[in-house]
Amino acid sequence: MAGPGIRYHQIATELAKHFHVTLATFSPEYISGLKNNNYHVKDINANAFQKDFKGVDVIFALWLSPQMIEFAKQQGIKLIFDLYAPVPVEDLVDRVQSKRTGKVSDYDYAF
Repeated sequence: MAGPGIRYHQIATELAKHFHVTLATFSPEYISGLKNNNYHVKDINANAFQKDFKGVDVIFALWLSPQMIEFAKQQGIKLIFDLYAPVPVEDLVDRVQSKRTGKVSDYDYAF
């Protein structure tokens, strides 16, 4: 399991001390080693996610598709995005940057 998987396992373990937690993934092989936890583990089909999102109060995620975000909003699900891993943020910057004209500096995106 890679770093993000270990991170989410630890987060789920801590949250499960106080809440009902399901650790879900879009890649079943990613969670194959997670057994005997104090939380549930579930594989979700990214193209048929609606049934798995029903009845959920909060989603804590690294990434969700625009369709997933819209569905979650319609269901009143609170969304929390984990900005620990930079890939989704870098993707967002690429999308914004591709719409800009003129010269762009890396400093335009510095925090």
